[in-house]
Amino acid sequence: MSFFRQTSRKLLKMVWNDCSQCHRMCTLSEAAQSIKIRNIHEGESGILANSLALEGCRAKTTDLKMFHKLDPSGYYMSLTDSGEVIGTIGGIRYSDSFGYIGFRHVDEEKKEQGYEQGLLNVALEHLKDRWLGIEVKPDEVETFQKLGFITAWHNGCFKTEKTPFFPELGQNPSIHSIPEGPLGRVVEYDTEIFGVDRRRFIMSWTKTEKKGTSLLVTENDKIMGYGVVRPLQERQCHRIGPLYALNTAVAQVLILALISVIPDEALYITAPLTNPSFIRLLTNDLRLKQINETVRMYTKKDHEISTHKMFAIVDTNVG
Repeated sequence: MSFFRQTSRKLLKMVWNDCSQCHRMCTLSEAAQSIKIRNIHEGESGILANSLALEGCRAKTTDLKMFHKLDPSGYYMSLTDSGEVIGTIGGIRYSDSFGYIGFRHVDEEKKEQGYEQGLLNVALEHLKDRWLGIEVKPDEVETFQKLGFITAWHNGCFKTEKTPFFPELGQNPSIHSIPEGPLGRVVEYDTEIFGVDRRRFIMSWTKTEKKGTSLLVTENDKIMGYGVVRPLQERQCHRIGPLYALNTAVAQVLILALISVIPDEALYITAPLTNPSFIRLLTNDLRLKQINETVRMYTKKDHEISTHKMFAIVDTNVG
């Protein structure tokens, strides 16, 4: 039996407990209300915003639909017979060997009644024998360690209410707008760092409405890094991610160029805390404040993710 199959079976066995069945539409517990699970359809993608708990950090519905398209059959919600949504989860099949669990959300008063477990059961069944990634709160680490997950690194979410303006920032010949650049090579660069090919998503995610919000840096016709800043649901609020680069110097060039397009607006960025020089740039030079911390975990130690080139992630819910 393969490592991935053993891991998946272990996870299912540990979280399934005494549940006798797990269908895409199933009763989850013996609580007073009958709770059922079904797929979230693309037109219902807005429901996933409930899992983005940070105030002001909710993704636009158009972006949530892009997340949904990563695996249209991998998103689920639990609801009562009356149609009240109690929780959500996403099990994204990035490839035949790798999956990611995100968009975990259950109403606070329902968390102790087994509904989180029921949603996790369904996501794990959907992901089957893949090795898995997940982002958890620090106080959840021990729980997921018992399920076979291993801590990989910590991410911090940083925020500023008003981005600085850089009047001296002129044209840099090494910076290009991605729609005008080699998009296929951008996808290859993203795959090199993220670890799996997410071609369709990157081709959509880098198509931004405002000029200068989707950029790459090249040198001698070689891609040195790329970054994207997209608007959030709240007015005059943005998020940078991904931001991948050869080193901190290239990451600095990119983030300054991206910020210059959205002066005096609120900004979020979720960055691995494994790059201390970049974190100092965020906190000391750009005056962003860290507002929370999460932990990235995988079900295998050798996760093949190039964190030294990863300066901002797209979202904790999609990796």
